[in-house]
Order: sequence, then C-alpha cells, then structure tokens
Amino acid sequence: MADKLIILGIDPGSIKTGWGVIERVAVGSPDFVGDRVEEMDICTMHYEYKTLKWGTIKPPPDLSGKAGLPQRLYFISNAVSLLVGRFMPDVVAIEKGFGGVNQRTTLVMGETLGAILVGVQGVISPYHKPPKIYEYAPTQVKKTVCGKGNAKKYDVSRAVWCLLNCPEEFTSSADESDALAVALTCAIKEW
Repeated sequence: MADKLIILGIDPGSIKTGWGVIERVAVGSPDFVGDRVEEMDICTMHYEYKTLKWGTIKPPPDLSGKAGLPQRLYFISNAVSLLVGRFMPDVVAIEKGFGGVNQRTTLVMGETLGAILVGVQGVISPYHKPPKIYEYAPTQVKKTVCGKGNAKKYDVSRAVWCLLNCPEEFTSSADESDALAVALTCAIKEW
C-alpha cells in the first residue's frame, strides 16, 4: 500500500468536463501488540486528503452544436492527456454517465467518456506507468461522500469542502466539486 497516492477525478461532459486532483497521504503508523504482524491489535494509521488542483475543461464556444462534437471530443481528449502528463496520477476516477434524458444525450456522453479514456491512456512516459482507471455511478459517489445516493449538488459540494479541509475561500463549479467527489470516492472505496 502506497504512503502517497495521486488521484485525478473527472466529471465528464461534452460542454464542460470538471476535473480535480487530490493526494491521499498515510498518516501515523501501525502499532503492533506482540512480535508478529498477525498479532496486530491496534492501528493508528489513517489517511488525510489534500486538494492539489481543480478546474474545468471548456472547449471553445465555436465548437458547440452537433457539427462541433468531433472537435470538442478531440479537445477534451487532449486536455485530459495534458492533465495526466502534468500531475502523473496513480489513479484516474471517472463518473460513469447515466442513461436517461434521451438517446442523443446518452450517445454523446458515451462518446465523451471514450474521448476521456483515450486521453488518459494517451500519455506515454518512460518515467510513469499508465494510471489505473476506476468508474463510479453518480449515486455511488453521492452515497460515499454524503451518505445518501440522492444528495443534491449543494450537498456534494459542501461534503467535498469539508472532507478535503478546503480553505474558506474555496470555490468551485458543480462540475469541479463533482470531479473532486469522484476522486474522494476512489480514495475511500479502493484503499
């Protein structure tokens, strides 16, 4: 288990894609009772989370509409590659799209997710292995950070603010706080 883990969280959208990078750090150390690891009784190790950076990927307005979709997807994929190259995350956590509103929206969300996955894998570096990718349903993210799967956007944003010990001047869009919530979900669920 790593003492330090960098997680890039992504909230996909074809118009605005939120992203947030957190660091999970192991604090404390295991206290052993007895001579063997099997006899471990008390563990004082826990994790702290720190926000490193967050933002929104916004393709240029002239790429709006159906005709601009391929260029928007290309823009999003490149931006994600730049984020992976800059922060070198160990893990990328992505909120899964949900089917629902209409077929066109569902299709565009699937295409956006594909562009993001290509962007994550598009960084080739001899110094860093490709990050693991985890996907989470919106209800799972809300349940993990807020305690209920039907939490409102404000509740998610407030929970992220509290769990990450953000400064009082912390401001983020719903897309950015959702991305940080996805990263937190990964940190809590997977490790």
